[in-house]
Amino acid sequence: SSGVLAVGTGNAVYNYVFVSGAKIKEIFTPGINALNFADANNGYVVGDDGIIRSTASAGNSWKSVVPQVNGNGVPDFLTVWNTKIGKATIAGTGDYIGQTTTTGSVLNFTGYAYSGNSANRWNNMQFHPYFPNNGFIVGSGKRAFKIALNPATGAIASIATLPVISGVFDFRALHIFRDNTFIAVGTSGKAYFFSGTTWTNQSPNFILSGSILNDVYFHDDRTS
Repeated sequence: SSGVLAVGTGNAVYNYVFVSGAKIKEIFTPGINALNFADANNGYVVGDDGIIRSTASAGNSWKSVVPQVNGNGVPDFLTVWNTKIGKATIAGTGDYIGQTTTTGSVLNFTGYAYSGNSANRWNNMQFHPYFPNNGFIVGSGKRAFKIALNPATGAIASIATLPVISGVFDFRALHIFRDNTFIAVGTSGKAYFFSGTTWTNQSPNFILSGSILNDVYFHDDRTS
């Protein structure tokens, strides 16, 4: 497909095809932070104050997904990944990691309920198409976890901590390569490659130590 959907401030969804674009839907919500689609039609957007919306029509219409509420309130959702139609993994502030349900709501994975007292936040999550049941999530405090899904249901089966890196910084984004290794970037100009067992510091030497790397992407993906 040559179409691109884009979201951001202003609470609108835009559709771009080649050099032209148009606003296809106004979503009256707080700020939208991330989106992901399982195919050309089915996907989710997430945002601040527990905002979750799903579409089965490539963004032409949207349904509300009820966020999980506890005594601490609701998270700001910062990242989402949609590996199966109707099943999205969602994460954000307060150390929250959860998944959508068949009843149109969200439930946290055990041990990852929203905590209003926690400064931990999950900033980015990805699953590579070659490994749809094994993804990675990165966040504050240079934390990086592996998420394993049940192949039959898409439900989270386990979350495992990756080896700890020394230093004080946050991960902001990651890019997964086709062999299921990945590179993660973040604050203090940091960039680290994870081989599947160990980390290698690949921070660019031309980046100032106080710089923040907010995103990373490789068009010509590595093969080994």
